[in-house]
Amino acid sequence: MMKKLITCAISLIFALCFTANASCAQYGEKLGAKSKTISNVQTELENKGYEIKDEKGFFGLETLAAIIAFQQKASLEISGIIDIPTKELLFGNEYMGTEDELYWLSKIVHAESCGESYEGKLAVANCVLNRVKSDEYPDSIKEVIFDTKYGVQYQPTLNGSIHQTPDDNCTSAAKDALGGNNPIGDCLFFFNPATANNFWISQNREFYTAIGNHHFYL
Repeated sequence: MMKKLITCAISLIFALCFTANASCAQYGEKLGAKSKTISNVQTELENKGYEIKDEKGFFGLETLAAIIAFQQKASLEISGIIDIPTKELLFGNEYMGTEDELYWLSKIVHAESCGESYEGKLAVANCVLNRVKSDEYPDSIKEVIFDTKYGVQYQPTLNGSIHQTPDDNCTSAAKDALGGNNPIGDCLFFFNPATANNFWISQNREFYTAIGNHHFYL
């Protein structure tokens, strides 16, 4: 039965990606991704009776099949993505990460972008989360923030502003980012060209977009 579901899931997701009305570019975790969010979703789906044999935290074909089956049963748009509507039905208004993840993500968002727009805060949060997902960086938010493998990555860890208390707006942006709201795709880098002393990012990485004072790069 599971093999049949997986086959149907593969066929369906490819069909969706090549349909004009498909939302394959929408925000959320997708096939092949790894994250704590995926692990939480897998656990909740298993609690609802869906059998998933993928590694915990890895979005494999069985997770895809379960997501599509859940979306179909719930009369959601069948995207094959762990998007916000899917998570809202799975978890209600519950927070999607651990307290430690929210704590540190809120702090770096505040330290790096407290004067930016809400979208700017959301973008900074997602740059950090993208690094957590990347094989090039550590596997937790705190470790990414304090990573020094290639030198200090975030100045707030050097000047101490990382330890400031984040405001509610920054905490909300961190929550939304952990919930899958992502305006900057796979960007791993950002900087403010007006205040930067080092332009390695702009000289070596692909520009993606500018939001407020920050420029974001892949």
